[in-house]
Amino acid sequence: MGGCNEPDQLMSAYEDQVASVGESEADANFRAVAKRLLLGYFNTGLFEDPYVDPNVAKKTVDLADEAIEAEALAMQVKGIVMLKNHGNVIKAGAEDSKLKAYVPMRFIKAFRQSGTMDTAPWTDTPASCSLPLSEGILSQYFDVVTDTLAEELTGPVDESGDVPMATPALEDLTRCTVDDIKDCDLVLVCAAAPFNASARGGKSEEGTFVPLSVQYRPYTADNEHVRQVSLAGDLLEDGTRENRSYYGRTSQVTNEYQLDQILEAAALAKEVGIPCVVVLDIMQPMCVHEFEDQVDAIVVSMSGSTEAACRIVAGLDEPSGLLPMQMPKDMLDVEASPEDTSRDMTCYTDADGNTYDFAFGLNWSGVIDDDRVTAYKVPVLTKPEW
Repeated sequence: MGGCNEPDQLMSAYEDQVASVGESEADANFRAVAKRLLLGYFNTGLFEDPYVDPNVAKKTVDLADEAIEAEALAMQVKGIVMLKNHGNVIKAGAEDSKLKAYVPMRFIKAFRQSGTMDTAPWTDTPASCSLPLSEGILSQYFDVVTDTLAEELTGPVDESGDVPMATPALEDLTRCTVDDIKDCDLVLVCAAAPFNASARGGKSEEGTFVPLSVQYRPYTADNEHVRQVSLAGDLLEDGTRENRSYYGRTSQVTNEYQLDQILEAAALAKEVGIPCVVVLDIMQPMCVHEFEDQVDAIVVSMSGSTEAACRIVAGLDEPSGLLPMQMPKDMLDVEASPEDTSRDMTCYTDADGNTYDFAFGLNWSGVIDDDRVTAYKVPVLTKPEW
């Protein structure tokens, strides 16, 4: 659930608060925090909620019939956000008429990443190459054309498991050409968000602090918005405080090549004269300035179902999702944004003039402006209401 669960640190924080605001208010604050934390367990049946039977819930999920699965997928569709739809390339379709789509294979180069919670040793992840979704799911919605991967892989042998496994080299992948996709209706790129090698710790393998980036290309934190002395840091044995600043250092995004694949697919689509649609799978805001003006449509899935996004691209469901966060203009804007305030960034504005701000989303008619937007897009709270 995140946060701190070390008793000594919690008691130290409590004592500091008693000294600051008094015992009565400190007790009230801690009780309120405990209530909010426990409610998260109670309401989702993770504790001793008598109104949830885990066995019944598991049976419902494991043995779900088609109606339940369809309802679950429909709920995921509602969470998909369409950010860009230049020329209305995504529009209403029909169940009995599939679009022909070129879906590039996703090649992930080998990389190193930190261990679990940044406490375990760094590990090597071998290169991989596959369709971003199973062909079975893709073929439900599209007539799929894709790349060819050599039967004999020539990359380094992965000996980390019980059985040595061949891994792909980039040369093993043959991309589709103009002739291969000339009859396609669109190019569909399913892209993973930028992935930092040390996503939780923000450190290099040598232990120095590095910037966490939300863009694909390397980002060097040497601008005026980066603190050269961190606000926080552990107290060291010599009595000095640790400086966690990452000023002057460069990000460690492991999947920069994802951007190249987006740009190459967009260029191929332009050469053929068909739209390029990007489905982004993200868990947090990201920078899209590196590719937005080269593609025709962008659909965002936030740790949901890429299949749900495919239904929208295929025109089987109208998008209705709204951004629950802001999409920053660039990494400079991320650095300039204070850590403790919300919705304070300069958001990215695309080639169509739409700004990817909180509560933004498109449907087939254009920018969504319904009761939800009226309710959610209100001035940011800057102080407690109670």
